[in-house]
Formats: sequence, structure tokens, C-alpha cells
Amino acid sequence: MDSYNYEVRDGKVVFTDLPEGKDFIAKLTAAFSPANFRIVNYDDLWMQDEIVLNAATDSGDFMIYRDAAGFYFINPGSITLHLLDEMLRQSPHFYTN
Repeated sequence: MDSYNYEVRDGKVVFTDLPEGKDFIAKLTAAFSPANFRIVNYDDLWMQDEIVLNAATDSGDFMIYRDAAGFYFINPGSITLHLLDEMLRQSPHFYTN
């Protein structure tokens, strides 16, 4: 998939397309790289087939979550939703309606 649709709602970023493989994480990394993106830790909740990535940037931290159905969400920590949305909008790999 070349680009992924997302929405900002309910206090988080919700990706409405079902990502395929590691390509999605690579594109997220590229979108957030101008802010010095790094993954702080990784939890694989294998009993529920969920993944939690705790991430940080120079602008704050946030959590990337994959649910059991395979959909991804970003829950802001100390970073604002506005800044997350702005970085995603600047990437050619993400779009919002």
C-alpha cells in the first residue's frame, strides 16, 4: 500500500486502512523522523495479538498501538495531537479526509 488514511478523533490518531507488514512502521518512522523519532520500548501482547510501541520525539512521547484486528492507533502522551497530525500530513504516505 502506498499511502494510509487516518483520522484524528476521540483524542487519538486512528488509521482507517488496515496496514500490511513492516512497511507501515517504516513509513511512520519516516514521517516522524524530522522530530528525532525513536522507539523507547516494545510490548508484544501475544495473548491478544496486540502490539504496543512506546515512542519518543524531541517534541514529546506517544504510544503506537495495534489491536487484535490489526488496526493501528496513536495515543498522544506529552506530544499534542495537532503536532502528530501535522507531521503525518507532511508525509506522502499518509492522508486524511
